[in-house]
Amino acid sequence: MATYTGTAGDDTYTGTSDADTINGLGGKDTLSGSWGNDIIDGGDDDDQLSGNSGNDTLYGGAGNDFLYGYEGDDTIYGGVGNDTIVGDYVNDSGGQNVLYGEDGDDVILGGSYAFYASGGAGNDHVFSSGNIDGGDGNDRIEVIVRGTQVINGGAGNDGINMMWVNGGVHATVYGGEGNDFIEVGGGIVIAYGNEGNDTFQTAYARTVQSATYIGGAGDDKYYYYSGLVITEAANEGIDTVIVGSIDFTLSEHFENLEFTGYLHVYGTGNASNNTITGNEGDNRLDGMAGADTLIGGGGSDIYVVDNAGDVVEELYGTYGGIDTVLSSISYNLSAYVENLTLTGNANSTAIGNSAANTVTGNSGDNMLIGGLGDDGLYGGQGNDTLFGELDNDTLVGGDGIDALYGQEGIDVLFGEEGGDYLYGGAGNDRIYGQSGADTLFGEVGNDVLEGGEGGDFLVSGAGEDELVGGAGGDYFFYNSRTELADRIYDFSATERDRFVVEGALFNIPAGFTLTEGIGLRQGAGVQPVAQTATFYFDTATKALWYDVDGTGGSGANVIAFLLNTPTLTAADFMFV
Repeated sequence: MATYTGTAGDDTYTGTSDADTINGLGGKDTLSGSWGNDIIDGGDDDDQLSGNSGNDTLYGGAGNDFLYGYEGDDTIYGGVGNDTIVGDYVNDSGGQNVLYGEDGDDVILGGSYAFYASGGAGNDHVFSSGNIDGGDGNDRIEVIVRGTQVINGGAGNDGINMMWVNGGVHATVYGGEGNDFIEVGGGIVIAYGNEGNDTFQTAYARTVQSATYIGGAGDDKYYYYSGLVITEAANEGIDTVIVGSIDFTLSEHFENLEFTGYLHVYGTGNASNNTITGNEGDNRLDGMAGADTLIGGGGSDIYVVDNAGDVVEELYGTYGGIDTVLSSISYNLSAYVENLTLTGNANSTAIGNSAANTVTGNSGDNMLIGGLGDDGLYGGQGNDTLFGELDNDTLVGGDGIDALYGQEGIDVLFGEEGGDYLYGGAGNDRIYGQSGADTLFGEVGNDVLEGGEGGDFLVSGAGEDELVGGAGGDYFFYNSRTELADRIYDFSATERDRFVVEGALFNIPAGFTLTEGIGLRQGAGVQPVAQTATFYFDTATKALWYDVDGTGGSGANVIAFLLNTPTLTAADFMFV
């Protein structure tokens, strides 16, 4: 056994075959052991130490040192400075080494058979098997996984990578304090993020036998694959799960869900306030309970809304697809979403946006408002109220007693079932009562009014309108003798159709009864009765006239054209 003590200068020494003690002291020393169990201390400055064979102990001391254990079960201390420590290289069948980087930004290569590696203070790079502790600082830890191991990132923002897998694996990983990145590459792994905003990921193209990720405190992020177990506790931050193109439901205590890829997926939240982001496919996003934010991405997406605090965000233009909101509550459609459907049976309000929307009611009594754009409003069941507002809209009442208001634009209104009230508004509208005793108002514009089945009430309004009563005893209402003449296609006394005249506006008292041949005349080229207010129907021109005083001139006005040339009687007129 030999003892060597160097100088303050740059010394070079190689030990004997015995257990030597070598002290470099100052200077940039090159010190090597040999076959024995050596103790080598580099001292100050930048030293190169090599244990060679035997179970050696190496101390780097101060300075940026290079320490190589080589064969045997070595213990190496880097000391102060940015050291490089090599226990064994990756595929060496070396010993069970214990490696301490200590202070400084160290590089530690533990090899395939290391027992323990510790980075200590500083931003260290550890590439080793065995149990690993990154220590303080922002460390990079690459794990050669063999057998049962514990890896601890320690304090700092650490990156832990377990891609190197040899043999059976049972690893436990602790991120420690700081914002850590933990990547698992195989075996049976339990990973704890601990404190900080941590990220958990499975290495690409690697097969993990089983993995459990436990985030802990902080805003954690998980890259999920099928079979992975992820766990969070209450009040541990805002946590995010990132999923490929598979359906996924957030478990409790996770707040955010993000999808990648292009396939169609279902994304479901939990009772928290979730943010769910779709991928490029056609997604169905449902935040469940809580005030959720649903973000569609590309594709034609479906959003489920059930909370007044829910927010839907869509992409601008055609890139975002044709999107639909399914809402069980009253809802105003957000920008760039095309369709809105009410679900359930609540009496809710649905309001469109500036695009061309399709808005559909539920089984309750709904109010549907189209807004800007050429909208389609469908009441469904219940007694609904529909407002087309601006542009050219289609309104369909559905079942129940509905009120439809076309408002501005060229609109088409369908009452469908029930005794509905249909108002065309401004524009040249088409209004269809369909089944039931409906009331149709053409209002302003050249409109088409068709009552359909049932005894309907048709009010043409301003403009040259076309009226079809349809089956049943219908009422054609007039409250102005100076409006443009309507065209009535199917007036039928047999079906008990009637003209209803607001008498005061025709200078006729309410309850007045016409006398055939005096107050009512008809025939080809027929004229009014002189000095008598007269309705007269010219069967040649099909024009029904009203003359306020029987003298012709400005006092005579065409009320309507009766295109099926009916035979009129006094019973066909009612005055109110």
